[in-house]
Amino acid sequence: MGVLSEGFTQVKVSAAHHSYAAEDGYKKSLIGDSHMENGAYGLEVTIKCAEIQNAISVGVTSFLFTEYRYPTIFMAVFGAIIFLSSLVL
Repeated sequence: MGVLSEGFTQVKVSAAHHSYAAEDGYKKSLIGDSHMENGAYGLEVTIKCAEIQNAISVGVTSFLFTEYRYPTIFMAVFGAIIFLSSLVL
């Protein structure tokens, strides 16, 4: 089953388009050209990568705080219920 799932994922990923039509009508690569990354645009690429990394970091931190908030509340409430029920019995 896992092999079939992986095969399906591979087919879908390989069919993805790696370019887009720019305003001037020419196709632009989403991956980027190596001469742009290593040449004059290297600093711009580095700054853009740092911005993306920062956005991912902020998003992940926000997600984890939200995700762990609910189990913490759940454990506190049911821990109190169990503790109080042990005192009554």
